[in-house]
Amino acid sequence: MEGTTTMRIPPETSSGQVFRLRGKGVPHLKGGGMGDQFVTVKIVAPRNLDTRSQELLREFARLNPADPRGGLG
Repeated sequence: MEGTTTMRIPPETSSGQVFRLRGKGVPHLKGGGMGDQFVTVKIVAPRNLDTRSQELLREFARLNPADPRGGLG
């Protein structure tokens, strides 16, 4: 849990998905290396979008009609 780490978030990752960073956690109590760190993804939608951004999101919704709360479209 020291320093910085770079990780790639794959396309189509959902909010709440958990990734494990092997060997990037706290040290084992009895020595022998580091534990794993678990990272939970939190996706936050932007606020106060300009008109063009709103149009792009509407177009995206039109092209991708699946309901994220109801499974696959």
